[in-house]
Amino acid sequence: MPNRCAPRRSGLDRCLNALRPSGVLAVAYGLAVLFPLSPHAAAGSIGIPNPEYGLGLGNSKTFTGLRINVRDRDVERVSGINLTLWAPGGNRDAHMHGLTIGLVGPNGRDLRGLLAGGVGVSGDRVSGLAGGLIGIQATKSFTGIGVAGIGMGGDQLRGITIAGVGIGADGDVSGIAVGGIGVGAGRNLRGIAIGGIGLGAGKDLAGIALGGIGVGAGENVAGVVAGGIGVGAGGNLRGIGVGGVGIGAGKCVKGLGVAGLAVGAGDAIYGLAVAGAWIRTERVHGAGVSAGYIRCRDLSGLGVASHVRVKGTQRGLAIGLVNTARTLKGVQIGLVNCARNNPPALRWLPLLNLHLK
Repeated sequence: MPNRCAPRRSGLDRCLNALRPSGVLAVAYGLAVLFPLSPHAAAGSIGIPNPEYGLGLGNSKTFTGLRINVRDRDVERVSGINLTLWAPGGNRDAHMHGLTIGLVGPNGRDLRGLLAGGVGVSGDRVSGLAGGLIGIQATKSFTGIGVAGIGMGGDQLRGITIAGVGIGADGDVSGIAVGGIGVGAGRNLRGIAIGGIGLGAGKDLAGIALGGIGVGAGENVAGVVAGGIGVGAGGNLRGIGVGGVGIGAGKCVKGLGVAGLAVGAGDAIYGLAVAGAWIRTERVHGAGVSAGYIRCRDLSGLGVASHVRVKGTQRGLAIGLVNTARTLKGVQIGLVNCARNNPPALRWLPLLNLHLK
């Protein structure tokens, strides 16, 4: 039953009610949709109280304040809050600073601030906090925090980047990078990186890196790295490396290397290497421990394996079922011990062999 005692609303009351915040936004949204599509203002705009600042409706090229548009095209600079409905067209030179939200996604030359796209965010340079349901693309550089449902890419990525599938950069990735499948950098990868399948860097990888299958770099790896299958470096591997199957370096492994099957280095191993089956390199300086086989040209330190085979000089201690060295300058302990630089009667000995000169 209607309340007959309630005062009747006048026309002035209705106008004042429309000027409330919710009413202003509703009116602004309606004008933003209708004005650019009207035959008298195609690709045009209006600004309240000024064409360049305040409340902007339509495709204003330069604006500061709250700007609402259906589709951005040929925008030059927007500062403040920019809301758009459709994908930008020909908007590559735009500078947008502040809060930029697009139902499809913002695009421009320089995007800064809080950025969000229903599909994604793309630009030459993107900085700040960005989120896209599909992806984020920064042609030249990204700096800040980026979260993408599928992928994130660009030339230089710096900050915190998270993507449901993967992260890739033509140049460097630095900071914290997490990819559901993987993270890759054409040049250097530095910081903390986690890849569901793997991580890779064209040149150097430094920091903490975890890959479900593997971690690799074309040149050097430094820090703490672990791969479900393996860790590899084209140059040197320094720090702590853990591989479910193997660890390999084209030059040197320096630090601690632990692998379920094998540890190998083209030049030398410095520090401690532990492998389930074998260790193979030219030189071991430190300690090598393997359930199966150690094969090297020179050993300086400790070697423990079923068979410790030193093709050159052994300095230190070898412990194994079988120990062989061309030149022994230390001690061998095992069932069978061979020191070829000893006198013929002392070259092959059980339990213990030594040459201390």
